[in-house]
Amino acid sequence: MKKFISIWLISIFILIGCEQSNSEKSNSIKEAILTNREVAILDTVADKSFAFDYRISGYKEVAIWLEKYESGELVDDKVAWMSGGIDEKGTILFTTTNQADNEPSSSYYIGILSDSGTVSGSGSEDFPDGIPNMMSTWGSLSEKTITDSEIVLAAICYSDNEHGMSGLTTSFFEDPASHMSDLKEYDVAYLLKAEFKK
Repeated sequence: MKKFISIWLISIFILIGCEQSNSEKSNSIKEAILTNREVAILDTVADKSFAFDYRISGYKEVAIWLEKYESGELVDDKVAWMSGGIDEKGTILFTTTNQADNEPSSSYYIGILSDSGTVSGSGSEDFPDGIPNMMSTWGSLSEKTITDSEIVLAAICYSDNEHGMSGLTTSFFEDPASHMSDLKEYDVAYLLKAEFKK
């Protein structure tokens, strides 16, 4: 099953990479605009998925990692980590899968696609999707200028608050350092981060 999902995700990389526009701003990253077909494929093989297109000048590598927070406190700064060489334009993809019956954890996949090839990795994590009364919300940045500092690309947040929950605001993704206290509203939160390196 994991090979099947990996093949589909690589296919998505290729489809997304072929659709990038030359009119995009340099040194920027934004949420990828997916076709209906790409969305359908991701919905078939993934529970949660995030795709970002980037255009860069002067950067040679990108590091991507997943951090875990509990009630706003960082408990694991490298749930997942990978880095790879990049070209002037490309795509970053992160997906999670549904927890299979009798499986203690879910799988995640990270990929970096550029003209020179694809770097991908996978792993497992005990995402709290299967816990009774646990709700989840997720969100991502819409667009950001790439600098030499880390960028929060996406967040997946969980809470068992009986009164419901809301997602992170766009302000969180625009200036995460000033809004880290927002993570205290969630029992568990995962932040997908990236840093482009020259």
